[in-house]
Amino acid sequence: MGVEWTPGKLVYTIDDQVWGTVQSNYVPNISMGLALQTQAGTTSSNWNPIPNNSTPSMVQMQVDWVVIYAWNPQQTS
Repeated sequence: MGVEWTPGKLVYTIDDQVWGTVQSNYVPNISMGLALQTQAGTTSSNWNPIPNNSTPSMVQMQVDWVVIYAWNPQQTS
């Protein structure tokens, strides 16, 4: 999985294939940090509440490799 940040845009990839893009004023125009975490949040919706009775009390996350590259505004992708 990859996340490519540029000011105002996030591109999510799996195996170098784009599966999601967020382009919004809500995406910061300054560099961000990376956090790897697991948590059960909420959808703020009554029709599909999360967590619910099927939510496991514990989960594991295994990370094999992480790399972070500096954004180069001279480079386009």
